[in-house]
Amino acid sequence: MNIKRPLFFVMAVTIIILLFSLLLSGCGRRARIAAALEKKIQEEQSTGESVPLEDVDTQPREETEKEDSNTDDLSAEDSQQVEQEETEEIPGVAEPEELPEDEDVGEEVVEEEVSPGEEITPEEEAAENIEQEQQGEEVLQQSEEFTESIPLVSEESGNIAGGEVLQFPFIYIGEDVGGDKEVRGFLSFDISALSGATIEKVKISGTANNIKGRPFVHYGPIIIKSVNWGARSLQPSDFDLEGVEIFNFDKKNFGITSSVLKSDLQNVVDSSRSRYQLMFYYEIAQLLNEGQEDNITYGFSELSLEVTYTR
Repeated sequence: MNIKRPLFFVMAVTIIILLFSLLLSGCGRRARIAAALEKKIQEEQSTGESVPLEDVDTQPREETEKEDSNTDDLSAEDSQQVEQEETEEIPGVAEPEELPEDEDVGEEVVEEEVSPGEEITPEEEAAENIEQEQQGEEVLQQSEEFTESIPLVSEESGNIAGGEVLQFPFIYIGEDVGGDKEVRGFLSFDISALSGATIEKVKISGTANNIKGRPFVHYGPIIIKSVNWGARSLQPSDFDLEGVEIFNFDKKNFGITSSVLKSDLQNVVDSSRSRYQLMFYYEIAQLLNEGQEDNITYGFSELSLEVTYTR
């Protein structure tokens, strides 16, 4: 027991000495480092190569942001002030005039100058208007209106049945006497007197002088078609002429006035034709062939084409 105590004491002293020496060496090292830093700072200050530690910006971030916002406000105020100064009118300098929207740039608008002696007074303008109205009334008065019965050209009118031209002073439509042939009637009117006229109204009239059987019951209405075979006698081939359907009727007596008739006659007049020609027929698909004729007859004297026109 006595031997162990001195040994323990020696070890404890040794440890304390070591700790104390370490502490002294650490303090010395720190002192050397601090002295080296201070020397380096002094050298940098003398040469100006680096910014001193005392001058480093250590302001809080919030203060820096405030300064930045103040700078932005000042910049906005400055820019607004610059804009105001730019928009201010400079003394002695006129602003450029804006061109009207409906005028092309570079084109000079020239206004006609009216001399004092050429100015139109309200009284003169009213008198001129009255004169123009009087001239218009004179033009209307000069356009006289006429109503005439257009002459029928009997030698160019007639009937066609079974490939044969039947020249009678009347037309008959339907079946022939034997009841086995279809008959169509043709009328030719001389309209040479209407050359250059404006058609106002047209009327075709007819009064039947004879009717046999019941053609309207068996074959329906009579169709009137505007055709053209020219200023000549009928030919068998005219039986199937194409044209414009003007009207149709299902009574023996008729009087027709229609816009189609007026327009068609005007077209014929404008085309410088001297004839207005019509075909009368039933739309017969097949003859009854019952041994009894179904037809209707109109004498030339019972047919008329009445036209009202102006020139």
